[in-house]
Amino acid sequence: MTAPKALLITDGIYPMTIGGMQRHAYYLLLALVERGWQVEVYLPAYLNQDKFWEVFPKTWKGQVKLNPVEYPTFSMPLTYVLSERGYSKNLYKALEGRDDLSSFDAILTKGFTACTWKKESRKNFPPVISQLHGLEMFQPTFDFKSKMAAKSLQRIALDSLRNADWILCYGGKIRDLHHKLLGSDKNLINFHGGLLKDNLKDSIQPTGSTKKFLFIGRNERRKGIPELLQIANQAFGKKGDFELHWIGELDEGIRPTDAAFHYHGKVTSLTQYFNIVDTCDCLLLPSISEGFPTVLPESMGRGLTALAMDVGAVNQLVNDHTGWLVPDHQEFEKQFNLLIQEDPKELDRRKQGALDQVKESFTWEYLGNRLIEVLNSASV
Repeated sequence: MTAPKALLITDGIYPMTIGGMQRHAYYLLLALVERGWQVEVYLPAYLNQDKFWEVFPKTWKGQVKLNPVEYPTFSMPLTYVLSERGYSKNLYKALEGRDDLSSFDAILTKGFTACTWKKESRKNFPPVISQLHGLEMFQPTFDFKSKMAAKSLQRIALDSLRNADWILCYGGKIRDLHHKLLGSDKNLINFHGGLLKDNLKDSIQPTGSTKKFLFIGRNERRKGIPELLQIANQAFGKKGDFELHWIGELDEGIRPTDAAFHYHGKVTSLTQYFNIVDTCDCLLLPSISEGFPTVLPESMGRGLTALAMDVGAVNQLVNDHTGWLVPDHQEFEKQFNLLIQEDPKELDRRKQGALDQVKESFTWEYLGNRLIEVLNSASV
């Protein structure tokens, strides 16, 4: 009996590219290979393949093949959209030229990689299963620059959705958004992110007298950074004994100067990353828009609770048993100030709830089995 085969199409994958989407692609690959699948990965030619094999077991080279494809660049406005469309066309040409394409069980595409693959022109293609992640370009924006950036991505996003045979969807408000955009949810399959079982903690660390909050994220407007900094600066030295730890790049000129602020910057080592997470009690997620933030299961699986905005698919993990979910930044600030004074036992109760929930249905061991179910049903 021949092993099942899949194509994984991405414009970045961990550790060659750092980010939630790229780590999700890596976990998909890991899940398939661990279950005996042969996988060919199509990725931009400029990425350093040696860096990939530094973390991926070399004993699995027989199951994984990397296929580099040119990622075009342009010296003009809107270069990202043009590059993504050009890359998608190059990918299609590479696949169309294969005489063994029909031997694959499925094609998994990440982001905009299939935006130019018209259904009517695909011949001998196995089912195309796409994941566009959080659809942030259709979610609220707060400033002109963000609004224009979102507008420029909406067409390419819709093309990606309409060209897919099946769509992996995070659920929650993201599923509602998919339904609104497509007029139907018949080809949507709920599938979210998670945490490797090896990275789960066995138990929570009890909250101490100094509550330790944590922010993890890129320096993007949609992450709610200005609102969080304003909330934190007003609380430093006034509301009680707490610390704010920060993973991610933040301009030096806007970093809080209070001694309770701990800036860790960009962290690329998973060991260092989890060492920082493990010192904290509560993840702060003040985002204006999100999909399903990878930092949620990663932090909750290490025994943290969370204070989060009710955006994207965040409500799939954050609830009254695992953390605090709020509708806007006004409530976020109110709840943050309450948490500083909160009984540590209440934080511990929700920390335990968060850890239990991740163990139950947000590990990649669980999600890997779910992925195989999805691929088998899509290929029927």
